[in-house]
Amino acid sequence: MSVFDPRRDQPAAPPPPDLWPAWLWIALGVLIYLGAPQFYSFTAGAAYFIVGGCAALAGLGALTARFNQMMGPILKDLFPGEGLGGELPARALRWLVLGMEGLAVTHLSRLTVLGLAP
Repeated sequence: MSVFDPRRDQPAAPPPPDLWPAWLWIALGVLIYLGAPQFYSFTAGAAYFIVGGCAALAGLGALTARFNQMMGPILKDLFPGEGLGGELPARALRWLVLGMEGLAVTHLSRLTVLGLAP
């Protein structure tokens, strides 16, 4: 970037939200509905899928994207080596974090369905 570029003093743009929390939210809602349709009324289903899906995308997706953006430099500092010695532990930690995020979305989804139950 040039010294004369007016954008050089601006902070970096935030990353776009990850879509997988919203997709997981919707898939879990469908699975819970197929397993126990008595938990859903029309308004509870609409609130779960429309409001909850948007909240999962905006909140959890943005948090996931920010967390991944933050973890990149940290993992490069912790595991600086090229190849298997540096990449394998970093990938294992990313998969571990992804699993924990998936468990959090699953737990929030279940609590939401039980809270919206008529």
